[in-house]
Amino acid sequence: QVDGYRCITKDGAPGMRTCMEHLIVDCGFTKIGFVSGAEQSKGAQEREGIYFEAMKAHGLPTPPSLFTRGNFRGDCADVIEKLIDDNPDLEAIACACDLIAYTAYRVLQRRKLVVGKDIAVTGFDDHPRSRHIDPPLSTVHLTAYDFGCVAAREALRMSEGLPQEDRTLDSTFIARGSCGEHVRDEVRHF
Repeated sequence: QVDGYRCITKDGAPGMRTCMEHLIVDCGFTKIGFVSGAEQSKGAQEREGIYFEAMKAHGLPTPPSLFTRGNFRGDCADVIEKLIDDNPDLEAIACACDLIAYTAYRVLQRRKLVVGKDIAVTGFDDHPRSRHIDPPLSTVHLTAYDFGCVAAREALRMSEGLPQEDRTLDSTFIARGSCGEHVRDEVRHF
């Protein structure tokens, strides 16, 4: 934040915390893997930090085999394959973005594992495709579209001479079928 400049920020932490609580508390999973993004990515650092924090808070182990790095483009089938191979009793895979989750779906399908039945998968970003895949992806809602809408509103406020409003967009978790939930699509759980 710089004095004199309008500031809009986003906070992915609330949604990621709710996602992990959903997996651990609501679903009862204890063996949860995490596929993060690039090590230098601030978003990846935030999401993986919350993963480790939640697992520790609930007394769940996080051996190195449960954590891996992919990339936000989703070109990471090999690391997901290794995650599954190294953890045959894996119950859930939390992904740092929806594109990674889509790759997890493909890998699991090739292995004849059913998402939402044999293993849970979550994403992050609420990509438009997330609600239309089978089963619909449980994900954290924090999109560039929302960010752009708020920025456009702030630009209008600025053109009207209105005072600066610093805004932080909080993320929210949306439970869909990929964790085994039996919820109607578009029903949000916050």
